[in-house]
Amino acid sequence: MATPHTHSLDRRWHCRMLVGLLIALTAWTSVLPMKRARAEMSVAVHQGQLSVNVREVPVQEVLAAIGQQAGLRVAIDASAHGTVTAQFTDMALDQGLRRLLRAASLNYSLLYARGGPAATDILQEVRVFGEAPDQGPARHDRAPLEREQRAALPTPLPEEEQAALEQEVTPEQDADAAQD
Repeated sequence: MATPHTHSLDRRWHCRMLVGLLIALTAWTSVLPMKRARAEMSVAVHQGQLSVNVREVPVQEVLAAIGQQAGLRVAIDASAHGTVTAQFTDMALDQGLRRLLRAASLNYSLLYARGGPAATDILQEVRVFGEAPDQGPARHDRAPLEREQRAALPTPLPEEEQAALEQEVTPEQDADAAQD
């Protein structure tokens, strides 16, 4: 009778070991995707072109990598946090930065300096201020939309043309006026 009791204890010990291993494996595998996402972060700046392939990476890490490769100063406010997911290739550096910062819903400012023999503007610094309020497109994105809306509005006619339109002209009156 001592054998079944020992066998029962061995069984319990094996079950506890199995449960412990399952818990450890579950915890270990839940950490792997986060490490893989950071390991897969790809940022490249080459001749003023930005290529990015990131998935749920902290925006500070992405901007630091871009700043280091492009030689830009990057100033990030403490309230600017969150992750970014983006994928694009060979985009102009400033356009790529705008895309990333909009994707992360952050307010930002790009500072340029005039330089070179052609007196062109050169991106010098990126300043990130924090989360953008959720009020539709950012102000710098709204200008084209507002122009389109104003163009779609009917323009008021001068008073003479408005008065001429208000007078009813019958085809007979129009023919009489043409003969005079």
